[in-house]
Amino acid sequence: MKIPRLKTGSIYHVVWEDALARTDWADADYKEMLEDPPLVQLVGFYQGRSKQAILMVFQKDHNDGPVVGERIKIPVGMVHEIKELTFK
Repeated sequence: MKIPRLKTGSIYHVVWEDALARTDWADADYKEMLEDPPLVQLVGFYQGRSKQAILMVFQKDHNDGPVVGERIKIPVGMVHEIKELTFK
């Protein structure tokens, strides 16, 4: 997916394909793992991008202060959907 122009500080809903790890002892389920990509969704504040990834923040200071909470860097090749959320 081509990532559209995003506005820093705006809130977006992002759907992306995550990596999958299984740590339990089980029958070899290689084919199933390859056919079933886990899609993850999040809502967060867009903070920037590089050619390889977008950066989203889950919590930040009110009035754009310098302190932020959880952050996630999502490779652009894993993004399936991105939509700006607006509130009235």
